[in-house]
Amino acid sequence: MSNSGEQSRDLEKITNENNLQVSFFKRRQALFKKASKLCTLYGVEMAIIVLSPSQNFFSFGHPSVEDVIERYLPQDLPQPAQTMLCIEAPRNVNVGELNAQLSRVNNKFDSEMKKNEELNRLHKVALTQISGAGQIEDMDMPQLEHFKAALEELRRKIRCYYDGIVDEGAVTGA
Repeated sequence: MSNSGEQSRDLEKITNENNLQVSFFKRRQALFKKASKLCTLYGVEMAIIVLSPSQNFFSFGHPSVEDVIERYLPQDLPQPAQTMLCIEAPRNVNVGELNAQLSRVNNKFDSEMKKNEELNRLHKVALTQISGAGQIEDMDMPQLEHFKAALEELRRKIRCYYDGIVDEGAVTGA
């Protein structure tokens, strides 16, 4: 037993992913709190950079992480390169995640644009059929029935297309 009253136990890696994340979060908070106390009470300067099990970077620094790190990097490096060595890794992780999100959004946008183009095409087809038929008031019963059937078919095609159940023959009119 140690003087602080804590029991000594063997350290081993936490295997349960949930427990690992929760424990890491709590320990990281405690570590940064202790570091803050050291800086406040004793006027020390320090930097802590932690990479979590889920590959996220966390840092604490007093006065700042960059200021402390610049003291220990070789002085023959250009000034921006010193800072960039320690800052680029977390930024690259974030840039990768943002690029993946942007790619997903662009794919979704492209898909929606294709749907919009097809709906516009179907709308033009319907307008052509309507204008070719003349005014509704001037139609006789067989023309009205044909017009009604054409509208119902257009409605079905739009529904199928919009629901993602695209029957190529039905949509293209083949």
